[in-house]
Amino acid sequence: MAHRNIPILRGLALGLALIAAKPCAGSGAVEYSGVASAKEAPLEARTIGDNSRQWVKTAQNNGASADDADAEAQRKLKQELDRLRRQPREGWATTTPTTPQKPPQQQQKSSPVNVGEAQPKSKRPAATTGTAEAQQKPKLAAPAAAPIEAPLPIGPAIDPEIDRAAGKVLFLRFPGTLPADVGPKAMRAMLQSGQIAGAMFSRQNIASKAQLRDLVKFLWQGNAAQRPFFAIREIGGKEDALPQLKEFEAWPAPGDIAGRGDPEYAYSTYRSLGFNLAHLGFNLNFGPALSPSGAAADPSSFGANPLQSGVFAKTFILGHKDTNVIAVPVVDQSELSVRALKSLLVAYPGTPVAATIGDETASLSAYENLVRGPRFCFLTMTAGAAETVSSFAKGCDVLVVDGGKESPAATRAALAGAIADAVRNGTLALADLQASAQRLSTLRGSAAAISNGFTTTSQ
Repeated sequence: MAHRNIPILRGLALGLALIAAKPCAGSGAVEYSGVASAKEAPLEARTIGDNSRQWVKTAQNNGASADDADAEAQRKLKQELDRLRRQPREGWATTTPTTPQKPPQQQQKSSPVNVGEAQPKSKRPAATTGTAEAQQKPKLAAPAAAPIEAPLPIGPAIDPEIDRAAGKVLFLRFPGTLPADVGPKAMRAMLQSGQIAGAMFSRQNIASKAQLRDLVKFLWQGNAAQRPFFAIREIGGKEDALPQLKEFEAWPAPGDIAGRGDPEYAYSTYRSLGFNLAHLGFNLNFGPALSPSGAAADPSSFGANPLQSGVFAKTFILGHKDTNVIAVPVVDQSELSVRALKSLLVAYPGTPVAATIGDETASLSAYENLVRGPRFCFLTMTAGAAETVSSFAKGCDVLVVDGGKESPAATRAALAGAIADAVRNGTLALADLQASAQRLSTLRGSAAAISNGFTTTSQ
């Protein structure tokens, strides 16, 4: 049976075995896998070929019995959720258990990039060659044919040791979708020379699945064991990085997941999500959100109950871990965020965190001596490189920087210069910078096969 191949034993000591095979009684709970029907026969998650219309599926709940320990852990977890809903604490908004329907296959929306219209799944066209339509479609530049740029020069005022340390704690956003674009070419040079540790993708980098896989392959063709971080923020809902196109699966929002009240369904959904991201070439996903905004229900979070948020965050992390994708919960300094993270750290003490450093979260002081993993900070260069680098003093280990209109190369040069200045004037110790780099290196080592076993190129 397919579900027995899922590594569910790793969390039994803490009651985190979230894959009991029995479906939630009376709820009709089945696994969500993007578009697969609940009535389909159970299938293993499989490698998708170049055809974007093959949809990912994972093992469906089929009513088969599981080990007694698994079933008991699942039963206790559901009882805990029921108790949290029956006895809400003062100031906590609860999530009413519902059974949301699977989101329908999304309609085509306009995209800033001109790409061919995806065909419906039921009308997959046969491959043709030599037609006028095929000749009109833009062709992606072949990654192998692209020249390998020389490493960007280190400024004469930057000590090489400081520059190397800076390269281990910087993630950059970048513009462009094709290997021939300026942004990807600059990112490729910096990734290959170790001047940055990772690339942060957004919708401006994604036009189609095939284009995205080719772009990732262009950015890194080196040793798989030394593969840099390719990061995205995709947690489900309408505001994530993957575009709202037919060929991309539609994932339920965290609020809908929590409303269903079934950790097994949540685990299956997030394992499918992790598989999709790994297949596209990602090895790090910034999610789930542990910081709901305002008093009203926020669909991007699991609700305002910190214990419930912690429970469902475990399903997100475990589902991603099973596909070799690192999940990084996004937090703020609210009490809910801190309490939810404490619940999560009992199971995963090395869990990293991420936060936007700005008006709402001025620092990560609330997590001092609590988080042992690296702390990622989302930043912009609007206030200048020196102000951006000062975030190291606010508890950040890794800077995920949006350089705005500046090129990635110019952004990196400005950040490296500001880091060197901070070390020289004593506001940033080189030992602290190297310790932050070590925490990120430890995170990479803690994830089995971080380069992941999924192909990122068409076969």
